[in-house]
Amino acid sequence: MSSLPIMSAAISAGPPAIDLNTLAEHLHNGLWAINKDGIIRYVNPRMAKLLEFDPEELIGQPFPALVAPIDLPIVLSMLDTGRSAHIPHSDVRLHKRSGEILWMMVCVTKLATPEQDIHVFLTMADITERKLNELALREKSAQIEAIYNSSSTGIFLADKHGLLQHANPTFEVLAGRLSHELTGENWLQSVHPEDRARVALEWRMSVKQQLPCISQFRMYLPGHEIVWVRLISRAMIVDSRMHGFVASIEDITRSKLSEILEASEREVLEMLVQHRPLPEILGHICRQYEQRRPGEFCSVMLIDELNLTFKSCIGPSLPEVYRRLATGAPIEEQLGACGAAFWLKQRTISPNIAEDPRWEPIRTIVLGVGLHACWSTPVINRDGKVLATFAVYTSEPCHPSPEALTLVDHQAPLVLLAIERKQAQQQLDSALATLKSIADGVISVDQHLQVISLNPQAERMTGWYSKDAVGLYLDQVFTVIDEENGEPLITCPPPAGDWGRRESPQLASRHGFRIPIEYNTSPIIDTHQELEGWVVAFRDVSKTRLMARELSYQANHDYLTGLPNRMLMRDRLDLAIANASRSGDKLALLYLDLDHFKHVNDTLGHAIGDLLLKQVASRLISCVRESDTVSRQGGDEFVILLTNISGPSDIANVAEKIIKTLTEPMQLDSHTLTVQTSIGISMYPDDAMDSSSLARTADAALYFAKEQGRNNYQFFTYEMSIRAAERLATEQVLRAALDQSQFELCYQPQISMHTGQVSSVEALLRWRHPVRGLLHPAEFLPVAEDIGIMGELGDWVLRQACLQQKIWEKSGLPNTPIAINISPRQLRRFDFIRNINAIMQEMGLGAHSLQFELAENTIMVDGERRGGVLGALGQTGGDIVIDDFGTGYSNLGMLQRVPFYKLKVDISLIHDIGTNTDAEAVVKAMINLGKSLKLIVVAEGVETAEQWQFLLACGCDAAQGYYYCPPLSADEFEHWWRQHLREATS
Repeated sequence: MSSLPIMSAAISAGPPAIDLNTLAEHLHNGLWAINKDGIIRYVNPRMAKLLEFDPEELIGQPFPALVAPIDLPIVLSMLDTGRSAHIPHSDVRLHKRSGEILWMMVCVTKLATPEQDIHVFLTMADITERKLNELALREKSAQIEAIYNSSSTGIFLADKHGLLQHANPTFEVLAGRLSHELTGENWLQSVHPEDRARVALEWRMSVKQQLPCISQFRMYLPGHEIVWVRLISRAMIVDSRMHGFVASIEDITRSKLSEILEASEREVLEMLVQHRPLPEILGHICRQYEQRRPGEFCSVMLIDELNLTFKSCIGPSLPEVYRRLATGAPIEEQLGACGAAFWLKQRTISPNIAEDPRWEPIRTIVLGVGLHACWSTPVINRDGKVLATFAVYTSEPCHPSPEALTLVDHQAPLVLLAIERKQAQQQLDSALATLKSIADGVISVDQHLQVISLNPQAERMTGWYSKDAVGLYLDQVFTVIDEENGEPLITCPPPAGDWGRRESPQLASRHGFRIPIEYNTSPIIDTHQELEGWVVAFRDVSKTRLMARELSYQANHDYLTGLPNRMLMRDRLDLAIANASRSGDKLALLYLDLDHFKHVNDTLGHAIGDLLLKQVASRLISCVRESDTVSRQGGDEFVILLTNISGPSDIANVAEKIIKTLTEPMQLDSHTLTVQTSIGISMYPDDAMDSSSLARTADAALYFAKEQGRNNYQFFTYEMSIRAAERLATEQVLRAALDQSQFELCYQPQISMHTGQVSSVEALLRWRHPVRGLLHPAEFLPVAEDIGIMGELGDWVLRQACLQQKIWEKSGLPNTPIAINISPRQLRRFDFIRNINAIMQEMGLGAHSLQFELAENTIMVDGERRGGVLGALGQTGGDIVIDDFGTGYSNLGMLQRVPFYKLKVDISLIHDIGTNTDAEAVVKAMINLGKSLKLIVVAEGVETAEQWQFLLACGCDAAQGYYYCPPLSADEFEHWWRQHLREATS
């Protein structure tokens, strides 16, 4: 059918007649006529051309064959004769001859009385371009959403009133709350009260002026922690009306803290340059700390080495009564935290003065003035002498936070710097006084500058005898040159009173020596007020200038290693970045930590630790070029700046060289040590564009290197910054976990191989995280170690396990020992044994009610001292168990000396029973060793009957694992235990 007779007939019924064929042929849209079987009876040329066909090729073909399969149900519905006469339009995809897709908007008109085999008319408009634009827009929106959700910067949306509407995951981590919890809150509520008015004003002004708001301020987090952030917000303006705003927020706490600490250092250095009194400087250092830690009070206790007393107590905010009490007090290990810090040469913490026996002699007075907790840090010079103690006090019992200890570790070196500078100044003043008491060199000349005489000191310094110098010109005898370039400084006497301090004069003696001097000239005026000549007086200032250089050196170098310190490294890094930005070069910043350095200090002492740091510094210097910088930041932290590098391969070579060099054995006195290090690497300009950001990214890479098992290096990736934020969030939640009762214990039985009865029950710690659910110790104990809550956590586990044992005993269950795990940090606590005795007495537990499980490596480290603690632990009435046996290196002498009760063969060996004959032999040997030492032997991680049969045959006493029972909650375990008892008696 090539024409439209039906329509023509219908229209031509009334004048004037219209040629519909011509109309259809020139119609801009597509037109179809379809019969009831879906066969094309007509298509106008416009439509056929769009599909790359001739009309004749399409007529007689089934229309559905042109439709994309995904849209076929829609088209068939349109052609369905059972529906109404008019169907709304729909968007449909058609196939062109080339196979391309054509998007068409289709309108359907059905004939009420189909004639001449035409059932429906379809009109179509080409909407392909619109559809492609919509698809591109959706893809763009998806990309923006992906960027929003994966950004390492916190982003939030707020309405025009400042009420939060949505936040991305990074902002949730930063704020410590989920987006839906934040929704509806005014974003200004999280701003620190002291900053809120300023930030609100900045925000309102930016909204009013329709400009971005850029601000830095402190932000409150859950748990009352404070972070510094940088905010950039932009208003969302539509039709000249504000509908809200979008803001990005970045954690700048580390860089801001660095700025604050550097400002503190500058303030102290300025006071030293101004020769302010030492008590004033030390008081200022205390106030610096107190301003950044409200509610905490500082003191600096200066040491009288001769009488072993505290010669003064400088504490601006401490009660006068306490300062008078401390001044002149004897320095004793059992007299307060400061005395203990002096004698132990390490930080001493008294979280509760009311319970710490070291405060017994002065407890009433100290508590009476409102001081309830104290931590004291010794201020030690490079010779190992304690010059002072830096102590912090609080009005409530508490442990110091990591932030507090970080600030102490910054302020204590400032105390050392101030004391040593003042000592040096006193020495300098003494030297100057001595010089003034000795006759200066004096030369007299006539008005023609010819020498008349030299005094003996002038003879010694110039090398000229007076008799030989008489008649010579002054510059022949008194030759003064510039220290830097050797150029002559004078040809005639300068104005009277000028001591040459604007220059660096040296006296070039007759014998070739150069002597730094200060000099002045005075005219000789006769009675007629006429010039007769001049007197030149000069003195040797070698020591003075040397001390001045030494003071300048100390301000920029680490006192122990002589390496550039934090301030000098920052200056060099800023300069290197400026040079690299001009030249287009790359540079790298390497952050290094010595793995387990604290263990060296704890076991071998600070003297060995200092020797180790010096050797490490020397080896690091040997690994880099002269143009590079190696810096010690404090403690065991080092930073290396590599300049003019071509790429990551250069940096990797240096990092590998460092790791290899440091792992070579070091001989320190009678000790041979090997050192491992973790290295984090950040590159300019790839990872950051300024020194603060470069340091932050290198630090994030260092933390990731530690997570990867230590003794390795890692280049920074942006995922690391997210992990750092997540760890920070974990720390913040973990601090409050004890108070919020988020910890719980699970229990797993140890079953006698011979009787099948429960011989003991192990208490296993779990953390029910408010967001992540139940967490195993490996997921949070390392963080707990870092933030210093292991002591409290260990006490809680001990108390909770004892309480549960009493509950089971009262409910009629057998009186069975409960085993708890003891960490290395708990063993190092001075009050560890006392706490155990107190809790056992409080709970009314008898002998053998508790079993203390200690990992093999924990027991064997620092054998002599650890042996004493273990002996005391055995006297508490509890039994000592060697856990994870087979994973370390046991000292058989230790096994004989310490009253061990039981050893547990590690799960890693039990797992291989049945598949590894070597492992089976090792397990059998361990069981025999335990038997020979008269120890009960327990197998950990038993999961199969085959393992059980093997252990039974070897004479193993007991087993623990999923073969019997998984770790269960207290209620679940009680149910299992009662069922087990019923089965045993049935």
